[in-house]
Amino acid sequence: MKSKLLKFIIVFVIICAAITFGVGKNAILYLKGDYIDFNHSDISDYKKVTMIKGEISGVYGQFAEMTESRKSYGITTGKTVTNYYLVGINDTATNKKIYEDLDSDPAYEENFVVVLSSSRKDMQDKLAANMDGWQDLLNGKTDKVPEPVQFEGKLWKQPTDKEYINYREDYVLDCGFNSSQVADYRMVDNPPGKSDVIIACIAALLTLIGIIVLIAGLLSARGSKSSGDYY
Repeated sequence: MKSKLLKFIIVFVIICAAITFGVGKNAILYLKGDYIDFNHSDISDYKKVTMIKGEISGVYGQFAEMTESRKSYGITTGKTVTNYYLVGINDTATNKKIYEDLDSDPAYEENFVVVLSSSRKDMQDKLAANMDGWQDLLNGKTDKVPEPVQFEGKLWKQPTDKEYINYREDYVLDCGFNSSQVADYRMVDNPPGKSDVIIACIAALLTLIGIIVLIAGLLSARGSKSSGDYY
């Protein structure tokens, strides 16, 4: 097998294997089908990667924004803007009770908050509308409780860089919570789906084919080198 072809197959196998591993995580989550009920969750539920869904009734606010550039052959082809929010687990009915009776049962009060990250413009607009709606309600500009945001996604680890942590901790304190009341994992607006299963299967198949071709080529090359003429 020629050196250039060998290198190409090795790179091909590595890329396909990386895709299988990366997308495979989402595919496994989708096939398992286990969801956390966001509105009835506990802070102890946010310690592993899994799927989550529910309604987001109260967005405390956005505390960070991360912009990542997409490049092709060294040329920037686009940017992805990810917003980070602090959200509460109460549903709309519970938040409405709290608003209507500020001396309501303490059991209604949230004892922890969750970080939510989203790169989708439509979701960002819905979260912003919820934030603005609560501000208008609390400032007496309206008497209508804002519409909740329906969410379906997954839990994922939070960024670990110091700048992000500082922004988050400062905002958590401003919202009346402390660092121990923030869930370990964040909610990501990127729900696993059938497409992840299909992509993972195709990538795994291509990886297997690449490995078979690579092994066959190496064996063929070894065989041709060991053969000779005898007199």
